[in-house]
Amino acid sequence: MDHGDLFIEAIREARDHTPPDHPTGGVDAFLRCAPDWPPVRLAQECTRLVAELAAADQVVLHARQGDQMVCCALHPPRLSTPLARTQDADGFPWGIDDLVPSRFLAVHDAGPLPAIVVDEGSTTIAELGFRSAVHLPLRAGNRPMGALNLYWSRPGVNWDDTIGPIARALGVYTLEAAARVAGVLPDASLERSP
Repeated sequence: MDHGDLFIEAIREARDHTPPDHPTGGVDAFLRCAPDWPPVRLAQECTRLVAELAAADQVVLHARQGDQMVCCALHPPRLSTPLARTQDADGFPWGIDDLVPSRFLAVHDAGPLPAIVVDEGSTTIAELGFRSAVHLPLRAGNRPMGALNLYWSRPGVNWDDTIGPIARALGVYTLEAAARVAGVLPDASLERSP
């Protein structure tokens, strides 16, 4: 069994342990098609599926490349300015240093947090129209691979991590597959799909 098969099994196991009141039908379609998709499409479909599962208004997939977190895909592709194309891994997420959650970090009033951190200042999450956020770190074993960040326009989203395991498994599978194929996700992965 290769690494891809191990990640697919992790996704299936997470899906099987998801409570029946959470729809997971899109996961089977993802698993059927994922081996045939190029890395860019895989990243786009991963964020689309996680947005659907979590009923999130925006999902952003980040890959860790050295000391940087690089935005690989976002869904829906409706932002004129993506949520931080590249950020230092030390201040990730949202410029918060020294936070290393193992499963998730939920922020019920995320509006004041920086969404895009640049030398000249920052754009806040509220300025992009979002009020709540969840950060899901993605790891393969002890190796940090990246993160999924989920955003909602309403405040106080109650994240109980019910779909967290499946979202993290989808993200890790996507980043691992992209790394196997291309070494890293190319800048073209930031292109918006129609």
